[in-house]
Amino acid sequence: MSNIRELIASHPEAEKVLKLAGHIGFELEKQVYVVGGFVRDILMENIPKEIDLMVVGDGIKFAEALAKRLGVKKIVPFKEFSTAKIPYKKIGIEVAAARIESYDDKSHKPTKMIYTDLKGDLIRRDFTINAMAIDILPKSFGELHDPYSGIKDLQAQQITTPLDPDNTFGEDPLRMLRAAYFASQLIFEIDIKCYDSIIRQKD
Repeated sequence: MSNIRELIASHPEAEKVLKLAGHIGFELEKQVYVVGGFVRDILMENIPKEIDLMVVGDGIKFAEALAKRLGVKKIVPFKEFSTAKIPYKKIGIEVAAARIESYDDKSHKPTKMIYTDLKGDLIRRDFTINAMAIDILPKSFGELHDPYSGIKDLQAQQITTPLDPDNTFGEDPLRMLRAAYFASQLIFEIDIKCYDSIIRQKD
């Protein structure tokens, strides 16, 4: 495990929010991480557009506590998924509970949400480059969790999935479109196993 606090420090406004969120996590005795696109962007030395926080516990309650400390009066909650957006003017913030989602064959939207831990949350994510997390609690601020070799795939400039791609795309077919989107935006190649899976499932 490596620590990338220096990369976070190169984005002062985001660093301020993350340290505040980490202190709140400490006060509430909750594990809290920054995940997804934010981690990918700073590792690629891009400017992050928003902060995605993941808390092991109630995401909405944590969002309310963070918003209050940021001086934001109202959050935008999505109660069925324990997720909330904080309309903070300086940078977009979304807070989500660590969760596992289940789908049915008739809908691309999750039909059931179960609380989980860091490992359970990361493994459900679409691609390895989005399945990394940074611990932001005060004593461990900046520690990178990369259980599915997202950094390796960033370096190889490839799009691949944490799980077998048939499972990942079968769970949510919209992820096939996201594979194409990320490949185009980042100028990455889609891993051959993922590509073959997309071809099999696209119809």
